[in-house]
Amino acid sequence: MLGVVRFGSSVFRTATVTSIKRLPAWASPRLSTLLTRRRGQCARANPMFDSTGLSRPFITIAIPTYNRAMLLKECLRSALAQTYPHFEVLVLDNASTDDTSKVLRGIQDKKLRVVTQEKNVGLIPNWNSCLAEARGDYVVFVSDDDQIAPHFLQRCVALINLEADLPIVVALSDIFMSQLHRNVAAIPNSKLRTGIWPGKHILVEFFKRRIHTNICTILLATREFRARGGFSSEFACATDMAASLPLLLSDRAGFVNETCGFHSVHDTSATSGLDLDIRLADDQKVVDLIARTVECSKFNPEERKLLVLEGRRWAARNVIFAIAEIRRRGAPLATAMHEIWQWHVHLYCLGFGDILRLARPLAIIALPRQVTASVARVKNAMIGRRLG
Repeated sequence: MLGVVRFGSSVFRTATVTSIKRLPAWASPRLSTLLTRRRGQCARANPMFDSTGLSRPFITIAIPTYNRAMLLKECLRSALAQTYPHFEVLVLDNASTDDTSKVLRGIQDKKLRVVTQEKNVGLIPNWNSCLAEARGDYVVFVSDDDQIAPHFLQRCVALINLEADLPIVVALSDIFMSQLHRNVAAIPNSKLRTGIWPGKHILVEFFKRRIHTNICTILLATREFRARGGFSSEFACATDMAASLPLLLSDRAGFVNETCGFHSVHDTSATSGLDLDIRLADDQKVVDLIARTVECSKFNPEERKLLVLEGRRWAARNVIFAIAEIRRRGAPLATAMHEIWQWHVHLYCLGFGDILRLARPLAIIALPRQVTASVARVKNAMIGRRLG
């Protein structure tokens, strides 16, 4: 569902990440063999979260798919491997013309339920069809090229058992960069441990790029998500964020401070071909949505101001990272400067600390490509020796 080189809906959208590492052990063997060995495991969960507790909510793992038979097979394998037993895997086939139906017929599992569209209804309508068909008390949307860890649902349900009626549980997710055969691992947050938090705290950490997550590792309360209208077609590529982030403005939210899945990034992503300006405009619309939601909330004026400011800074940083990316891909300096000028009004909210943290992408924008490419080769060589 999400575009090329993205964190969340954009690779520039979320938390700082670690150096390139191997995919976790639960990832598909086909992908794992492409990568160098990953050192260490995810942070251990607090023992208080190990029990399944008293509550047994039923959960829908919704997988919208279209013409990705081989990727879908691996996605299904990860979804059906959950250690928490009370779930269904719902596949919404958007009238695929490849071997998708053959792959689905070859999986004999009572937890798998398949719904096939008579004709291709488009990306967002198919995701909303998943929401309409979901039978779970909670639902998670996993794109057909993503994978989730076996412990994902169990970690989330442990938090739901601590506090009933949580509207949202957010877990960390890695990024798998398909073209480069590299996994970029999310760094556990240093401020928020696994547990129940005011949703605004999670949102601020996300805006500050200290929480990396994706829709595939965000568990949503089905009833509340339906009441909010599901996924909006107003957003070209950020509909997942527009759907999930406002739920963090609720009083309480769950946070799992360990990797529970990975999001794949590749040139065949549904939004990979979208114009840069469209993607950046979507970021601004997400922040505007947060601002409107905050105004209708019970937050005090200072809290409202902080949340909106952090959102504006997040969108501004996305502008710099996005322009650095097109520069890295070969765009001339004149093009980069044109984009900066076009979006300069949105950059005024950046502080001195933001500028320091943006030193690397700013260098990519300003320096000749040959210089930055040489630096990147040296860095990758050093990483390779360290991991080897």
